[in-house]
Amino acid sequence: MDTNNRLSNYGKRQAPGEDVAPAEKPLTIEELCRLQTQRALDIVIEIMEDPTAQKRSRLDAALAILDRGHGKPTIKHEQAVVITLQDTLKQIALKEQRYQEVIADVEVIEEAPDAVLIDWGDSV
Repeated sequence: MDTNNRLSNYGKRQAPGEDVAPAEKPLTIEELCRLQTQRALDIVIEIMEDPTAQKRSRLDAALAILDRGHGKPTIKHEQAVVITLQDTLKQIALKEQRYQEVIADVEVIEEAPDAVLIDWGDSV
């Protein structure tokens, strides 16, 4: 359905006795705003080109046009990561220690599996 036609009937009441048209979905806020795109762009261009406007207003207007015409520039985040051999060796030692703890736990379970399982019987 044509958006302009929907807008022209937006908010109008139907007179008694008029044919009942199928219910039209009201315009969303996005659709209403898009209908004003050209007008808004004209205003932005007017501000941008106005030599009496403050420089900040002119700059904002120019940037708004650039952002919408070409997209906002992406922001790159860079971070230097320095890992020393000493740091790597510490990480390996910690992992080795944890590995040995897990092995010890497994050995305890293998030696006495009944000690790990608790039989609560009928007391629960």
